[in-house]
Amino acid sequence: MGSGKTSAAINFINSHPEEKFIVLTPFLSEIDRFVSACPKHNFQVPACENVNCKSVSFNYYLEHGKNIVATHQLLFVQNATIVEKIRNYNLIIDEAFNCAIKEIDKLWPFEKKMIFENCFNLEEDGTLVWKQNKNYNGDLLKKLKNLSDQGRLKGFHTGNNYGIFEVFPSEILLAFKNVFVLTFLFEYQYFFYYLKSENIETKPLYVMEDSGNYYFTDIEPEQKPINIDKLIHIHMGKVTKAFPNGKINSIGDNPFALSKNWYKTRGDLMKLQKDLDNYLTNIVKTPARKVMWTTYKEFKTKLCGKRHRRNYVSCNAKATNDFSGRTTLAYLVNLFMSPSIVMYFNSFGINVSQNGFTLSETVQWIWRSAIRNGKEIDLYIPSSRTRNLVVAFIDYVCGKTDKIVGIDAALNLSSIEIDDESNIYEDETIDIDAGFVADFGDYIPFKPEIIPWETDTFEVIPPSTLAS
Repeated sequence: MGSGKTSAAINFINSHPEEKFIVLTPFLSEIDRFVSACPKHNFQVPACENVNCKSVSFNYYLEHGKNIVATHQLLFVQNATIVEKIRNYNLIIDEAFNCAIKEIDKLWPFEKKMIFENCFNLEEDGTLVWKQNKNYNGDLLKKLKNLSDQGRLKGFHTGNNYGIFEVFPSEILLAFKNVFVLTFLFEYQYFFYYLKSENIETKPLYVMEDSGNYYFTDIEPEQKPINIDKLIHIHMGKVTKAFPNGKINSIGDNPFALSKNWYKTRGDLMKLQKDLDNYLTNIVKTPARKVMWTTYKEFKTKLCGKRHRRNYVSCNAKATNDFSGRTTLAYLVNLFMSPSIVMYFNSFGINVSQNGFTLSETVQWIWRSAIRNGKEIDLYIPSSRTRNLVVAFIDYVCGKTDKIVGIDAALNLSSIEIDDESNIYEDETIDIDAGFVADFGDYIPFKPEIIPWETDTFEVIPPSTLAS
């Protein structure tokens, strides 16, 4: 969770007029903010109708030494040809660069096995190298060979499990003078695990406030308890006249309930729809304009009526203040990291926290609402697993516990439970020009002067910097 980190980044840029910067943000509105807030740097915005044209524009500005502000996705599509152009640039990434690893098109296990055995050699670092004596036919193999030639294709083979991924070349990140990542619970995000798999070290920075000015520091401020439990009212189960035979949380008792696979295979969507309507209509009785709710994108039309259709907010929403007036929330998902990507990280000996990932995504969504302005909210989380994690987080912030209980607890994840679980960053991908709900975003939950300690900024230090 952050507080004033974007303001601190802007002040950092303005206090270094001699430096060159590339700033990556998830939203067009945030792009405009950097352009207007840093006039001396004259930030340029790659503009065109499609990503290929934007990439040409991006490279043009690099060649002419311009400061650039763009989207995450625009950097992801770049290749190693930009390395020499960016060595004098500092990179600021607003929100974790979670698109750094993407699973290749859905393939059957036997297809992955055939591709591994017949087309590629697997290197120790996970790189997939095309077998020189192999010809390729078809669009998929052509795509895989092109990615392999660019050094962007990686994978794993463990027992009967195979995975194939497009992975952002870490040499591009290491070419920058410095890389700053502005985010919350970084150590539980895809990008953090990606950096570990690429053997890139990170160190934490924090945001401090002095007379309304925000700045970065490597000194961790004292953590002071904050009574957010007085502001967040979680529905813990209540029998109402409209629903006399059970609690509306009962649908989420199973720890895997409300996962994406649950929705697809065995979820009682009719009951969930009734529970949602009961909560909004009979329990909190909130005007529609004060409501925000979420589910997986493909199921939103099955759960809401016309009254709340416009109040849907993507479950990976970040970096927007558009919903800061919403006081009633319904969070109808139970997120898990993609099992295939988890196995990829595991192949490097990296332990992944599913609970940490879930909490990070959930809290960031909740803080799109009025709580970010210190206002009270009502919250419905039918998933018992997700709800318990949020309660543990609140207890920690309030000083009731010295850690977030359960965040690192191991889950017994069977392939039966989440074998079809997808990466939400792929599931919710939209056009990079969109200015509404994008894949990755800003996160500023409270007034900066209240909890400056909760901004976690991670600076990625290239080896060349460490050596000097």
